[in-house]
Amino acid sequence: MATNAQIGSKTVVSYFNTGTSAYEEFAECDSIDGIGLKRPEVDVTHLESDAVERIGGLPDGETVTLMFNMVAENFLIVKGLVDAGDLVQMKIDFPAPLEDSIFFDIIPLEYKIQKVDPKGALKLSLGGRITGDISEDEPAHT
Repeated sequence: MATNAQIGSKTVVSYFNTGTSAYEEFAECDSIDGIGLKRPEVDVTHLESDAVERIGGLPDGETVTLMFNMVAENFLIVKGLVDAGDLVQMKIDFPAPLEDSIFFDIIPLEYKIQKVDPKGALKLSLGGRITGDISEDEPAHT
């Protein structure tokens, strides 16, 4: 049986540049990991409970890591985002057959130049934490 799995090739990762008021693509994004929300459980057991009672808490953003080939423009952008420490609006465009976009905000927390190897490409990572919701609707830009 054939699969309907979505391939990651041709996926585009962008950030909203407040200076140009437009989404700008990161160059040569290698991988994206950790896009998601999780809802913690909240214990609401009380003295009249017959068993432990729980409800879902507020959604909490996961930690996201974006990996790039080390190109000069990415380093300057990523370093600037982490140094500023401001909320960054992100957009991911998926290719066909999905052909959809998702939007989310991150707080950039760290960047790293990954293992330097004479036989391999230098890699740059951007780590951040999702804050707010993940949506298919483009947010208002402030």
